[in-house]
Amino acid sequence: MYYCKWHIYFWLVVAIIVGLAACSKTKKPVNHFYFDTTTYIEAEINALNSSVQSFNNTIDLNGESESRSHIAADSSIFKELHALFKQANINSAVFQGEYKIDTFWILDPSSQQNIEVWNYSTANKDLKVKWLQVYSNGSLKASLSQENFLFSYDKEIYYEKGKKFSVLMWQKTLGQDTLTIFNSIEFF
Repeated sequence: MYYCKWHIYFWLVVAIIVGLAACSKTKKPVNHFYFDTTTYIEAEINALNSSVQSFNNTIDLNGESESRSHIAADSSIFKELHALFKQANINSAVFQGEYKIDTFWILDPSSQQNIEVWNYSTANKDLKVKWLQVYSNGSLKASLSQENFLFSYDKEIYYEKGKKFSVLMWQKTLGQDTLTIFNSIEFF
């Protein structure tokens, strides 16, 4: 009788373990639906950290401009670049089907070469990233927008591979006129 009691408990525990194992969810691999700006910019920043010695910075606030030249470069100049393109990353399962992908060609005025552009755009007004453009020469451009009761802003961010980074922003807060801010950083 004693043997039979433990024998039943043994099979009950085995049945519970098998049942739990069968019910556990298997992890699905992460699918990458769109271009991953975060991974790309992190790789670019690593390359820029070793090659950029100095930079020029120009800031324009509502038409009043200020420039500084030949500023010694350190890793802190890339923090804004990293943060903004991390915000512009649409490569998540949450955004699957939200962005339409088109391609077109443009002529690069400096090199006189054709560049292919992959344009990711959305009609969903609730999404922060309105469009993202990935250029075949390694450059990126994106439009970010956010609006609520207290403020609204639109940003166009642009990274020209290995050469410069710029942000054009329109910002409006409650009780304040619209501010237009342009910040350009050119790498040397």
